[in-house]
Amino acid sequence: MAFNILDIGAISFSGALITNDNIQQTINAFQAITVNFGGEVIYDTGNFYDITTPNRLTIPASGVSRVKLYGEIEWRSDLTGRGTLRPRINGGPFSIGSNGIDINIENVMVSGDPSTKAYLPPFIIDVSPGDFFELQVVQTGVGSNAITQSLFGIEVIDT
Repeated sequence: MAFNILDIGAISFSGALITNDNIQQTINAFQAITVNFGGEVIYDTGNFYDITTPNRLTIPASGVSRVKLYGEIEWRSDLTGRGTLRPRINGGPFSIGSNGIDINIENVMVSGDPSTKAYLPPFIIDVSPGDFFELQVVQTGVGSNAITQSLFGIEVIDT
């Protein structure tokens, strides 16, 4: 059987993936915190991450018009309450649709599990130079909890 190979030219990738595997952050009940990634860069091919702002991925000065974002947060399980993952854009709520619906990923903390995860599913958004993205976490349990692992990624879809 013969296969025809289609030459599509050079394929380039631009994006970043950051994590905080070695940093535990405390989450006090009913207080939103922004996840600090602390300089743990898996890759950054487009200068999206700057160690001076360790909680952000920022759109470079030019050349990017649309990106895909995704993320994951893991925290210790709490016998009461819920954890909520909130993506943020330019410090404010991340809204979609004509009604401006805020994106919040809520996750029930399950008794008996050592940890619970919430995932920010991949989605595509139009961007402008200087836009920045953060992940914020809120938990409603009694007392404090801790983020034990997280990752945050961005991929250029259109220039």
